[in-house]
Amino acid sequence: MMGRRLKLHPKSDFVNRLSQASIYEALEELIWNAFDEEAIVVDVRLSRGKLDELTKLEVVDNGRGLEYDNAATAFQNLGESSKVDRTSRTGLPLHGRLGQGRHKAMAVGRTVVWKFAYKTGKRFRSYEITGTSGRGDPFYLGDECEDDKIAASGCHVTITDIRKTFTEIFSQGARAEIAARFAPSLLVHPERELHFNGIRIDPTKALKNKRTICHLEVGHGGKSYDVTIRAFHWNTPQHHREVFLCGSSGISLHRLSDNFHRSGDEGTIFVESCLFDELHNENLLQTFEASQDADRKNIAKRITSKIRSYYQRLRKHRASDAIQKLKDEGSYPYRNRPSSGIETIERRVFDVCAVNVSRNLPSFNDGMEVDGRKLLLRMIKEGVSRNPSNVGRIIREVLRLPNHDAKRFAALLDDMPLSKIVDAAHRVAQRLEFLKLFKAVVYLDPFERTIRERTELQKLLLPNTWLFGEEYAIGTDDEDMKTVLERHVGILRRDALQQTVTDTDCREMISQYNKKKEKTPESLNRIPDFMLWRQFKERRPDEYEFLVVEIKRPGVLVGHKEHQQIEDYAQAIVHSPFADKHRTRWVFVVISDDLDKGIHSRANQTHLPRWTTLSPRDEPFEIRAMPWSAVIQSAEGRHEHLRKWLNHSVGVEQALERSQETYKEFLPQGAYSVSKKQFKPPGK
Repeated sequence: MMGRRLKLHPKSDFVNRLSQASIYEALEELIWNAFDEEAIVVDVRLSRGKLDELTKLEVVDNGRGLEYDNAATAFQNLGESSKVDRTSRTGLPLHGRLGQGRHKAMAVGRTVVWKFAYKTGKRFRSYEITGTSGRGDPFYLGDECEDDKIAASGCHVTITDIRKTFTEIFSQGARAEIAARFAPSLLVHPERELHFNGIRIDPTKALKNKRTICHLEVGHGGKSYDVTIRAFHWNTPQHHREVFLCGSSGISLHRLSDNFHRSGDEGTIFVESCLFDELHNENLLQTFEASQDADRKNIAKRITSKIRSYYQRLRKHRASDAIQKLKDEGSYPYRNRPSSGIETIERRVFDVCAVNVSRNLPSFNDGMEVDGRKLLLRMIKEGVSRNPSNVGRIIREVLRLPNHDAKRFAALLDDMPLSKIVDAAHRVAQRLEFLKLFKAVVYLDPFERTIRERTELQKLLLPNTWLFGEEYAIGTDDEDMKTVLERHVGILRRDALQQTVTDTDCREMISQYNKKKEKTPESLNRIPDFMLWRQFKERRPDEYEFLVVEIKRPGVLVGHKEHQQIEDYAQAIVHSPFADKHRTRWVFVVISDDLDKGIHSRANQTHLPRWTTLSPRDEPFEIRAMPWSAVIQSAEGRHEHLRKWLNHSVGVEQALERSQETYKEFLPQGAYSVSKKQFKPPGK
C-alpha cells in the first residue's frame, strides 16, 4: 500500500490561531498527547546550534502509540478530536480533545515527523506521518510495517526547520514554565515522569508551598458546580505569574489572560472544576474571558475577585514581615513617625520599594551585610524624598543590576500609583517654595538686590509659567512664534525680544546707586523690558494657544502708553501673514509693579474676567494687565488647599535656601543671604 496525503478538514476557523501558538503551547499539547496515550515517561529533547539557537526539538514517549487505522482521522479533523467522548483505559479524562495538539507543533518548525509504534498481538508495527506547513494537505501518511527492532510502543516527534531562534527555550525559566504548566498533574500522578532537556521535572522541588484559596459554588446553564481555587508558590522567581483553568482531575485546559492577576502577584493559580471540562468539550473555554454569556461573565468576575483578594492579603502580610525584619536589624532608615501628609506618602513609597528590593534581589537578604542594606535603604530613602523617578537609577548603579532587572524596577516605579502621588506632592511643594522665592525676587530690598534679581527674572519664569494659570503649566518654545514676535518688536520701542544686563552692568548700576543713594530714573532705565513666550496645546491636536508675557522694568506703571503699545503689538501679530488666524489664540499679558488708575479700571470691567482689559469678539486674542501682586496672589490661592493637605509650611529663609540648588544657575551668587526683615511686599 502506498503512502498518501491527508487533506485537512477543519471544522472551525482554528488554523490561523494555531499557527501563532507559542513554543510552550506547542510543547504542552505534545506532552499532553503523550500522557493521554498513557505514557509514563515523556522526554523533551532540545538541540542547540552554534549561536544558541534551537535547531531541533524532539518529544519522545512510551505511550500506547496511535494505531494506523486511526491516524488519518486523528490528523485530518481539526476541532473534532476523537478524544472528546472517551477516557484513557485507566479511567482518566483526556486532555487533547480538540484535535489541535499536533497542528500546533508546526508553529515551532515547518517540518514535523511523527513516528508511531504500537503493538498488535505479540508484534510491533510502526509508521511515520510527516507534516509540512503552508499546504492545504499538510500531512503525508506513510505505509506501516512490522518492525522487529522495536521493543516498546510510543511516539517520537521530531520538529525541524525551526521558524525562530527560540533561544529562551534553553533557559531555566523555560523549565520552570513547563513545570508550572504540569505541576498539578505531576503532583497528583507521581508515577509520571517528565524530562526536559535531560533534567527530570520535579514539581516538589520547585514548589515552595501550595494553598487552597477558596471553594466556590457557581451556576451555569441552570446547574450548580463546585470550583476550587489553589495557589502554587515556587522557590524560584522565574516561574510565571499565571492563572489556569483546570478540569476536575487538575489537568490544565486553558491559560487566562493577564487581566486575572497584577504585576505584583507571584505564583501560579489553578482554578479547578468539572464545569471547565464541559466547556472544553463544547469549545467554549478558549473564549471564556470574552464571553458575553451572563453565567460565564459572573463566574469570571467572582474568580478575579477571589484571586485579587488573596494576593492583596498576601502582599500585606509579606510586606509587613519584610519591613519588621528591617526594623529589627536596624537597617530601616526612619526612626520617628511621619509628621506631615507628604512624609506619610514618602514612607509608603519607600516601604513598597524596600519590599520589592527584598523580594526580587536574592542577594539583598542572603549575600548582603546589614551595613550594606543600611546604605542601600538610605539611598532609596533619599531618592524617594527628592525624586521618586531616580530610585530605579540608584538601585541599578549601587547593585549593578543587569539591564532586564533594572528595567523591571523602573517599570515597577513607573506603574506604582504611590510614586505618582508623591511625585505630584513634591511638584506642589516645589511650587509653594517657588512662590516664596518669587515674592522675595519681586519685593526684596535693598535696591541693588532688586536690580540683580530682575536680570534673572526671565530665566526663573520660563519653567514656571503655571504662575499665570494652570492651563499654562506645560508649554514649549516655538521658533516660528519667535520669528513672528521679532518682526513687530519695534512697536514696543526696542530692537530685540530679549535684552540682557551683564554682571558688569549690574556692578556699575549698584555702584551708581551706592554713590547717589537714590533710585534715579537713569539707573532704572538701564534695566530692560523683556518678553516670555510659550506654545500650549488646546482641546484639539491642531489648535494652539500662545502666551506672550511682557515684563516691564522696575518702577514702570502700566498706563495708557504701555497698554497701547501691547495692544498695537497684539494687532500686528494677529494680523501678520505668518500667524495662523483660525486655529490659534493669543493671550498677551503685560506685567509690572503696578497699574495706573486708568488701566486698573479697565482691568476690572464687569463684562470681562478680572485683569482682562481687551477681548475683541471677532479677534483671536485678548490682553491682560496685571501687577505682580495679583499674579502671586492668584497662584497662591490655587495652591492653598493643596498646601493645607500637605501640611506644608516654609518660611522665606527656607525657600531661599532650598532654591539655591534648584535655581543656582539662574541666581547671582550670594544674592539670597537674606533675613525675614528684608521681605517687604508693597503696602506693608
